[in-house]
Amino acid sequence: MDPNDNDKDKITPQPRRSYSPATLFAILIMAVQVLVSIVTYPFLPDIVASHFDAAGHVNGTSPKWVIALLFPAISIGIYVLLRVLVAAAPRLGYQNARRANQEVVNVILVGVLLLELIVQLMVIGLALGMQIDITFVISLTISLLFMFIGNFLGRLRRNFWAGIRTPWTLASTSVPQRLLSYSQ
Repeated sequence: MDPNDNDKDKITPQPRRSYSPATLFAILIMAVQVLVSIVTYPFLPDIVASHFDAAGHVNGTSPKWVIALLFPAISIGIYVLLRVLVAAAPRLGYQNARRANQEVVNVILVGVLLLELIVQLMVIGLALGMQIDITFVISLTISLLFMFIGNFLGRLRRNFWAGIRTPWTLASTSVPQRLLSYSQ
């Protein structure tokens, strides 16, 4: 009798579905956005500045219901789209590599959602009469986001959606590491 004949008798542990701290933080950010929209909606003027030029001057307005729905909807849409794209991606590499990529994607997603929250708070603050230098805040926030993303992109392993995605890099697990060593 071969030891592998009794595979049906073996108990295999099922992986526990727990959410990573980054995923929980992303959900918290989206909940804060919804809460901010609900709380500030009655205090917003009927027409809210929604688009600004490079000098910080208003060149577009929207009704307050659009502003209240727009920012949470964009964040939830980004979150759902990213989850669907990562789940639908071809399986490249080992399970550990996919899990590591998922953690990096979660952290980058948190950075993008924080940018969205800051923009929402800034637009609502301007609508409520606060004096905010919009060009400074946007420039600083986007600069921090790029530094944040750049810090984590080096940790990505071979995948279908992020990084250098040529047939050469998708076919080999060692190509991205070699490319990083050439750039240093």
